[in-house]
Amino acid sequence: MSQPDAPRSMLAEGVIALAVCVGAYMLGLEPAQRELAEARAAIEQRESTAAEQERFREILPRLSSRLESVRQTGERIDSASEPARDQGRLYADLSRLAFEHDVRLDRLNPVGASGINDGGRTMSVGYDLAVVGMYADLIGFLQALESDAGFTRVRSVTATPVMDPSQEAVLALIRTEHFAFDPSPVPIEALLAAEGDPNAPAEGIH
Repeated sequence: MSQPDAPRSMLAEGVIALAVCVGAYMLGLEPAQRELAEARAAIEQRESTAAEQERFREILPRLSSRLESVRQTGERIDSASEPARDQGRLYADLSRLAFEHDVRLDRLNPVGASGINDGGRTMSVGYDLAVVGMYADLIGFLQALESDAGFTRVRSVTATPVMDPSQEAVLALIRTEHFAFDPSPVPIEALLAAEGDPNAPAEGIH
């Protein structure tokens, strides 16, 4: 009676052993699969970082060149704004232009300064000039005002002959306006506030 049960007993023992082996395999396989996935993710991350670093190295010279260009532009804006900020500098520039164009600068009077509604980064100041010279020379002087005296705009000109029969000079009464700009960087908070961003921090909060 015991002989027929022997194969079944051996089969059952074999199944149990197989189940144990499969269980052990699965227990070892899951951590290995997890480690493999983590290793692949780490490799992909390093490759992505390396690619980003390579792209940054490629654009860095262009960024540096652009920043240098912006810096030089800021310096030119600041220099061209000086006549509006400093009456002595403006008088020196206008005297030089008058000498170069053979006219005489008789008067330079300020007529008021004002700020433009941009947070105080732009200001303007007006002047009344009295200049005497030949008509053609005055034309050259007027053109030079707007090209060689910083940010200058000629607002009006009134020309009348000089009451002197011995000369053909003209007296020109000129109204000018001179602008100054602040080229320093604007904080991002100020830009957001100017755009009405509801998430922009309030002034003075950082």
